[in-house]
Parts: sequence; C-alpha cells; structure tokens
Amino acid sequence: MSGYLLCTGPDACAMLADHGHEARRELERRAPHGTNVREGTEWAAITARLETGDPRLNMLSLSEGDQHFTGQVRIDDRQALVESLVSGGARAAVSDSDLQLFALAWRRWGTHAPSRVLGDYSVTIHEPASGRTTLVRDPFGVRMLYVVRGDGWLVASNTLRAILALPFVDQTLDEPAIRSYLTNGLNADLQSTSFRGVRRIPPAHLAIVDGMTLELVRHWQVPDVRPDHSISDHPARLMRALEQAVSDRLRSPSVTVFMSGGLDSTALAALAVALQPAAKAVAITAHVPGGLADDDFARSRVAASVLGIEQRVVEGVEHPFMSQLIRQDLARPEPYDEPDLALWQTMMDTAASCARVGLYGEDPDTLLHAPDLPELLASMAPLRVLADIVASLVRGQGRPHLGIRDRLRSWRRTRPSPPYPHRHRPDLAIALEQPLWQSLLESLDAGVHGAPIDIRLPFLDLRVIRAVLDAPPVPWAQRKRLLREATRGLLPEAIRLAPKRGVPGYMEVRVQELANRPLPPWTPGPAALSYLSSADIERATAPRSLLDTLYGYRVRLLDEWLRNR
Repeated sequence: MSGYLLCTGPDACAMLADHGHEARRELERRAPHGTNVREGTEWAAITARLETGDPRLNMLSLSEGDQHFTGQVRIDDRQALVESLVSGGARAAVSDSDLQLFALAWRRWGTHAPSRVLGDYSVTIHEPASGRTTLVRDPFGVRMLYVVRGDGWLVASNTLRAILALPFVDQTLDEPAIRSYLTNGLNADLQSTSFRGVRRIPPAHLAIVDGMTLELVRHWQVPDVRPDHSISDHPARLMRALEQAVSDRLRSPSVTVFMSGGLDSTALAALAVALQPAAKAVAITAHVPGGLADDDFARSRVAASVLGIEQRVVEGVEHPFMSQLIRQDLARPEPYDEPDLALWQTMMDTAASCARVGLYGEDPDTLLHAPDLPELLASMAPLRVLADIVASLVRGQGRPHLGIRDRLRSWRRTRPSPPYPHRHRPDLAIALEQPLWQSLLESLDAGVHGAPIDIRLPFLDLRVIRAVLDAPPVPWAQRKRLLREATRGLLPEAIRLAPKRGVPGYMEVRVQELANRPLPPWTPGPAALSYLSSADIERATAPRSLLDTLYGYRVRLLDEWLRNR
C-alpha cells in the first residue's frame, strides 16, 4: 500500500519543508520504493511508493486543469470505466494510471464520480483557486483517510502515524474514543480517532472542506434490490463476479493468500492460481494446536498440495499471547485490542517477504448470513417466501433458517436500524456498517502494521455484493450454499462441503498458556487512572473468568499505550 500526505494552506510548502521529515519516514515504512515531494500554489504533497508489479498503481499525485489529485487508488473493471469516459469525450486509455482514471472520472462527473468508479481508494482533490479540498473514501473503507484542520491549513493522509509525526498537530486525547475502546474493544465512532484533532472520513463518504466547514456526503450504500428469481444460475453469476474481483486485484507477478483451510480463503487461493498460473502464489496459515480448528489446518495442507502452491505456517506457540504488553515493536498508533498481535504481525511480515500483494477472505459469513423470517417477509411477498421455503424442503436442501426462536427470545430488545432506509436487506445494511469492519480493515493496513504489503479483499467487490443480493436467501444464503455451489469443481469436496465451525476453544487454549508464562505485575499509571474505575483495575489484576482475563488485557493495553505515546 503506497502512502501519501497532503498539506494545504498559504504556508503549506514551508510547513512540510520544516516539519515533514518524520512524516516522510512514516510513509517510507509502509512504502519503501521511493518518495517524492510535489509543491504547488498553497499546497504540498509527500508520496511514498510501494511497487506491487503494475506501474499504473505507482502514480500518487497529479494535476488536471485547476485541480490537484493526491491519493491511493486501485481501479476495478477499468475497461468499462475507460469506455464510459471516452464516450463522454475524455481522452482515456486502459494504460492510464489508476489515479489518472479517477481524476478523469472526477472531472467528468464531479461528486458523482465515486458511484461510477469501482475499486478501493483514498483520494484528495484540492482546488487552489477556491481553496476547497474534497476527500473521498471507498465504499467499505479498505483504504484509510484521516484529516486534521487548523487555522487556514489542512492535512490529509492515508497514514495516521504520518499525521501524528507533524509537531503542529494537536494530539490531545479524544475522551469519548478512549472510553469507547474500554467499553467495546474499539472506537465505535467511525468519524473520530483517539486524538481530538484528527478525524476519519467514514467509509462510503466524501468530505467537502471549504474554509472552516466540513460537509460529509454519502456516495454509496448497499443496493436496495429485491432478490431476482429470473436469474437461472445464481452460483455461476457469483463465480463470474468472483473471477472478475480476483483478477482485478492480482495485477502482480506474485501473491500471498491468507488461507485458513476454510471455504472462503481457499476459494481465493484456487482462483488466484487458475486466473494467473504464471504468478507465484504462497499460502500463509496460522496454526495453534487445539485452538484454531485442527481440521481446518489439515484441510489447508491438502489445499496447498492440490493447488501446487507453497505454504508458510506461522506457529502460534512461538508467539506468546498478549505480547503487546511487553513488546514495544508491536505498538500501534491507537489502542488495539488484539491479544494475538504477535502472531498477527508475523503473518503480515511473512506475507510481505513473499509478495507485495495479499488476498484476504473477509467476509462471506456476513454477506451470506441467512436473514430470519421477518426479514424475508420484508424483502419479498409472503407467497414468494412460502414458495421458496417449500421448494427448499422438497429439493432436500434442508430446513431454512427462520430465526423465530431468536426473535421470541429477544422481542424486548431494541433491534438496530440500518444507517439509511433499506427495505429488502436491512440486516445486511446494518452488518456492513458495524464498527468492527473499520477495526479489521485498519489492522490490514500497512500504515498500521508496517509491513510493506497491499492487502486486497475480493469479497468486498461491489459486483460480488450485487450477485449476493440478487440471489434469493432461500436457498442461497442457507449454510453459504451460494458459495459452495459456485466453487463446485474448483475446490476439493472435503473443503467445499466442510461445515463452518469457527474457532471453538481458541481463547481458552491461548489464555491457558499464561499459566506457564504469567504476565508481569501491574500497577496503572496516572494517565490510565483517569479512565479506569476500581472495578476495571480489580478485573485486570484478579481475573475470575476468561472474560475478565481478556478485559484485563484491554485495560492493561490502554495503560501501556498511554505511558508510551
């Protein structure tokens, strides 16, 4: 993942010339293949390049007419975009850089451009004449985008550490964000960071900054479409979308796939090999005996052998649980509640040593989560729902999930509402807006973990999302039937049909290791005491359960982060 930082304002060039050296080093950490500084009228930009094998991704800054574009862009379905641009009179070509294509799209469609551009992007558009800056982030927030504003100046970047390296940036802590971390294990506010002055641009939004005003505009939402019963072969349609998604994300002579041995990640590995057989593919697998399902690990071995790819195994026993409390090299720019961070970091470092592009399999479990009966009735006519249920039973496809018992158990609880009106799949609209997504995607970002690798997520391709939405939930969302049928003939049957088990007992196994390697004694520091209650401290120092132990880690991690920031 390449990195960038834009500064605007009358003193922008001087501000970066005087104070940008540390920010530049932070960008080089994630993107070590060359940095560049560009300056214009009341703006300056630092960019750092990560070469992944496609030179069209190397352009990070350009000027088109009276607008300056700086950002990290990867375009999907570029042929269709080029044809649309050319039909409107633009001089566009498939060989143009991804940032050039985005700039041409912006100049033609303006703020409607994000709805016409498929891909992952974090882009700034600065107009020196008016002083206005627009910040654009992709639908799921795969690419990061932070902004801080001062008196007459603005700094935007895809790397939080680079912004924090600027001495004129206010690093006063954001108290609600810190308390949210303690309560939830993450910051549940998609617009704030742990620092009061630094804001996030939420996924699927653009921000128009004009003077001291910042206007947020949503540019994408989950399509509100009725399942399409007229499509004869939904699995084939999903497979076409997946092939396009993986092909558009390869664009490299080598690739790593984070492969657990389950259905989702193994499907990506198989598609990568099938679509680009000349490329070197390496599987990265974590192994914690007795924790991560041993059956899944055994299947990952089989998959690597059948696909003919190298497999690198990262052993959990070599990476002590909760190491972040004693290892400064695992420090993150914000508190990050991941007790297995040492294992996670080694996986990232190993993947980066094998290739500059990685494929990650999140998250068919969310996309193919079966809606319950009230949600089915909201998306289709009652007779249509009944016909689908009866057909599923008659064809021997099993009893569909209706969720009636769960509804009865939770009838007094207020159910969350989607962030925007959504009639047909409000459950999916809610699930894809959960703050946990932001935490996961940040953990995959090179600006956070520091390993020079670009992680790409084919299942978050909008073409894949549409193929899932068009498939009637009964039978296709039942036990991930849509993906299982789509991968028939692609995967070994033992993997394609293996039931989803999760990772039962994983935390228990890892926590048990602490009996042989206890954590050092702990007394909270003064900064942490302003956030912790006596009950928090008691749970951290004298845990009585697994949940207490994990919560205690969160508390101690916050204290460690506050001491070292």
